[in-house]
Amino acid sequence: MLHPQGIREHANNWDAVANHLIHRVHRETLAEGQDEQSQQLFDELLTYPDVSDLWRSPVTDNWQLPLVSTTFSKGEHQLSFFTTLTTLGTPQDITLQELRLECLFPADDTTEKQFREQF
Repeated sequence: MLHPQGIREHANNWDAVANHLIHRVHRETLAEGQDEQSQQLFDELLTYPDVSDLWRSPVTDNWQLPLVSTTFSKGEHQLSFFTTLTTLGTPQDITLQELRLECLFPADDTTEKQFREQF
């Protein structure tokens, strides 16, 4: 979502989503004790266009919610989703502790219908 060659051009609310994501990465970096790999990821994300500016902007809307709403457009098509990001809170394995699961769900009937018809 943040990479300049990613899907940014299709995300209608990229600023809001990117702002939420860069702040989330920062919070997780702090929670992980600022390990080298997490810090490198955060530093790399700040080099992407406009991300550094968003980092300096406060998250004002629902930063504590475990989901983010996103609308994508391409040509005449528009799809709306909400995404949930999940981490495992008390894993017994270090690999599981670093695992992040993201699930996209249709946020409206139109998006759900398009997916049911296509897949």
